[in-house]
Amino acid sequence: MTWSVFSASGALKTAAASVGYGTSLPASPVDGQEYILVDSVSTPTYTWRFRYNSGSGQTDKWEFVGGTPARANVVTGGTTASTSYVEVGSTCSITLARAGQYIVEHGCYMEHAEAYTNRGSFSIGAAAASDNNSVIHQGSSAAGGTPIKGSYATGGLQITVAASEAITTKVKAGGGTLTTSNKWLAITPIRVS
Repeated sequence: MTWSVFSASGALKTAAASVGYGTSLPASPVDGQEYILVDSVSTPTYTWRFRYNSGSGQTDKWEFVGGTPARANVVTGGTTASTSYVEVGSTCSITLARAGQYIVEHGCYMEHAEAYTNRGSFSIGAAAASDNNSVIHQGSSAAGGTPIKGSYATGGLQITVAASEAITTKVKAGGGTLTTSNKWLAITPIRVS
């Protein structure tokens, strides 16, 4: 980003604006200010660049302009016969420090030797996982396991998160025993507060 600056004599000078970098956004931003938000300065696992839009009609005025998603992956899994959403094996979760709107992608590997409809979804904070956010796996004695993936954003499904809420993968069996593993999440902001 560059800024146009005029000298006392009226000559045009161009000055580069520095972009901040850190684990929290500035408390008193100005319109057009950019900042790179990371989860760790020394070993970041994601890098999100935002631009502040004071004229936005949204409550969340830091608009995402680029970067890498926050990711979580848990290879080991387990089995469940629960017909309600549960965590299976180790937790696959990402806690989002900033309130805002996000794109959530998620998936896992599912295997079921019977013809039940199984689902993979995610919970937001203390709220239960929902079929509205789910991907479907159709079990079959003739088929092995299947990797499944879902992606949600504004337009179809609006994912709005409060500060310090965790997004956590969950699964449920349609009946019988479901085997699952390789759970993953990828989260990218749209805008944050």
